[in-house]
Amino acid sequence: MRRIHLKTAPIDTVIDLNNLRDTLGLGDRWQPDHIPILLEYLPSETPTAVYGRGPNWLYSALALHAEPEPFYQFDGRLGWIVPPKLKLGSPPADALLQVEQLIGDEYDRLIFNLSNPYLDYTEADELVIPPPPAKREVILAGRLPLWLLTALVRLYRDAPWLGVYQPQLAGAVVVKSGGAAPVVGTIVKTPINFRQKARDHNILIVEDDPGYQNLLETLIDTVKLKGKVQIRTSKAQSLETAKEAISNNRFDLVITSIHLSGHSLEEQEDQSGVDLIREIRAQDALIPIIVVTSHHRLKEIRETIENLGVQSIFEKDDFEITNFVSSIERILESRK
Repeated sequence: MRRIHLKTAPIDTVIDLNNLRDTLGLGDRWQPDHIPILLEYLPSETPTAVYGRGPNWLYSALALHAEPEPFYQFDGRLGWIVPPKLKLGSPPADALLQVEQLIGDEYDRLIFNLSNPYLDYTEADELVIPPPPAKREVILAGRLPLWLLTALVRLYRDAPWLGVYQPQLAGAVVVKSGGAAPVVGTIVKTPINFRQKARDHNILIVEDDPGYQNLLETLIDTVKLKGKVQIRTSKAQSLETAKEAISNNRFDLVITSIHLSGHSLEEQEDQSGVDLIREIRAQDALIPIIVVTSHHRLKEIRETIENLGVQSIFEKDDFEITNFVSSIERILESRK
């Protein structure tokens, strides 16, 4: 069967991983420090077909090495396939592929979980994936089909460095590096549960009513006392100051109104806060957002807001304090 598989490859040059390991004298098992040797031996930016068993980080490194040219891999059930083309955007709440972002001091972790462990290859083109965190080192984790992982590493190739988590190594193998440490093939040791030591949570309140702004800050203080968590609160009273804060800082949660000063009355009467949410989503699709507003046209824009991936919507005229506090607690717990 092996000969038949190799003969049916979509391109002439096929990398047979077992034979190549023997050719390079790399022993009987691939190791992370073999990656630089392998990439030095193979031409880059060239159509590549890979056959044989290999760890997820090895396939990931080869998929990136072939960029931007096609990358083919052999799947025992599907035959020769290419990584599916994923769509960038804000995943819906019921997405087949759920993403959890854990922010660390040195790198972010994106943990992917399939709601259906038997995801069909033909369904992958419909998956919506959040844009990569801007200018942040990224580790990808989760039990995924190999063809989905190679699609993800190609999607996140612009990260300063990119790692793939390997439970057996208790860390992530760096499969792409911008030149600075860590270099490709390095194992970045990471806790198995992917949780780091407690850190401050950053929350941005965007509200142009000083009285209501103070109320929201008081409720956040309640979360501090109840959960004994460290929270740093920043405040913005206009659309422009909010945009500036988001551009210069990383937040675990943004709480915003729809009415924001900084627009003309006509614009403000529409949805200046929605403009801010769009701006946030353009930078990071995973930052949780809570909308608190007395907008008289909330019913008309609710669908737009929900499609932008906000976590909760609260109306000032019928404010549910308990639910508001609980919503913040859940979000911060997921961002540890």
